[in-house]
Amino acid sequence: PIKSSAASDVYKRQAGERMRLKKAFNNNALLALDENEEEVIVMGKGIAFGKKSGDRIDESLIQKKFVFDKSELNEKFSQLFDEIPQQYVELTVSIVEMAQKELDVRFDSSIYLALSDHITYAVRRYKKNENLKNALLFEVKKFYPNEFKTALKSLDMIQYETGCIMTEDEAGYIAVSYTHLRAHETCADL
Repeated sequence: PIKSSAASDVYKRQAGERMRLKKAFNNNALLALDENEEEVIVMGKGIAFGKKSGDRIDESLIQKKFVFDKSELNEKFSQLFDEIPQQYVELTVSIVEMAQKELDVRFDSSIYLALSDHITYAVRRYKKNENLKNALLFEVKKFYPNEFKTALKSLDMIQYETGCIMTEDEAGYIAVSYTHLRAHETCADL
């Protein structure tokens, strides 16, 4: 078996094994150690169901894989899965995929943290009728029309999933995220 000095015995691998469960967030998302003993976050329907720490991962179930160059981002993303409803994490993945296609860009992986967190708190606010005015809405629409248009599509997806009808102000906030979180060399989203 292969053993990393950073991993405990529970994570030992047999020849040919590629990923082992380190922490299950829920039935559909987990933190794993890959063949290089690097932490990766993977999502897939039922991928963690009935699994415990150290179990081998069925890689055929992986629908989305996140690899972060900074362990700090990996830790924050792990915390995200503990705090944010799975529905919003999955919605964020769909929104990011749509936005990347619409805008023909790759976003920095930190967008998953920022947007999941934003969606969670925006839905909570809207359910309490606490709408935030976006003081920069006019400028966002003027200087970032494509991002704003894509953000409006994001609001449609949020409405479909949550039933919350959000205003253009919220689209303005999301559009700003799209402009600031374009891919950099610091993160990779596979």
